[in-house]
Amino acid sequence: MFKKLFMMWIGVLMGTGFIQSGYAQEKIIWPYISHYPVFICEGEKLTGGIGLDIYKTLWANMPAYEHKFIILPIKRTIEDMKNGEHYLFYGLYKTPEREAILHFSIPCRISPPAMFVIRKDELKNFGGDAPVSLREILKNKNLRFLKFSSVSFGVEMDKIVKEFENEKHVYTEHRTDDMIVFSLELLLRKRVDYFASLNGTVFKAKELGILDQITLIPIKERMDYEVGYITAPKNEWGKLMIEKVNAILRKEIPSEKFFNFFKPLLPEDKLPELRKQYEEHILKPAKE
Repeated sequence: MFKKLFMMWIGVLMGTGFIQSGYAQEKIIWPYISHYPVFICEGEKLTGGIGLDIYKTLWANMPAYEHKFIILPIKRTIEDMKNGEHYLFYGLYKTPEREAILHFSIPCRISPPAMFVIRKDELKNFGGDAPVSLREILKNKNLRFLKFSSVSFGVEMDKIVKEFENEKHVYTEHRTDDMIVFSLELLLRKRVDYFASLNGTVFKAKELGILDQITLIPIKERMDYEVGYITAPKNEWGKLMIEKVNAILRKEIPSEKFFNFFKPLLPEDKLPELRKQYEEHILKPAKE
């Protein structure tokens, strides 16, 4: 009799929702930063971007967990993960220092190298669309170069630009906000003739409807594509999560949908090269 009453009570609890599958779901925090176009924000609210697309793809494949995101500086995110917080963060590049304290997924972010952005109707002034040497083009004092003081393009490019930064044809801009829009405006108003693309330059040009007025030329000193990863704390929880994430990525990366996340990074004429690099640096590791 007691057993029968007990089972009836359990049934009532289940029926009212007090006992149900997933009632105490484990929470995963997915940090983000305002970093166009990986994470597109309105104020502090995450509204779009490649990172959000990939977060949503992962969430759809992890229904057993409660997913939350929070805006945090990269430095704070890494420090929290070092201390074991249950974070999964998209987009980081590898460094020896980070590998010592974080678990990394297989590659799932691809970043084109910086390229010269010029007005499309002046392509002949740069010798066509073949790769151009930064040092050689900076010797041409008839072409005005835009340099942002707050942006680094790597040791080699920074060193070359520094050699010419006091020349009259090198225009240095010190602003740190709306740099992409500002640089495109200066270019199309013919205040400058070229600059090195920022992360999201093409993405923004598409949004503004001016992509047909510009073109990109590879820079000889910076031809390599970079890859990024999803990271987790370097503990047993992080190891388990990265194993789950990798299983999802291996399923999703071969799809055209996943490649399409990155297409807005480059104009149409550069997409064949993007696909080639994607297949080598993203698809190949996913199939290994």
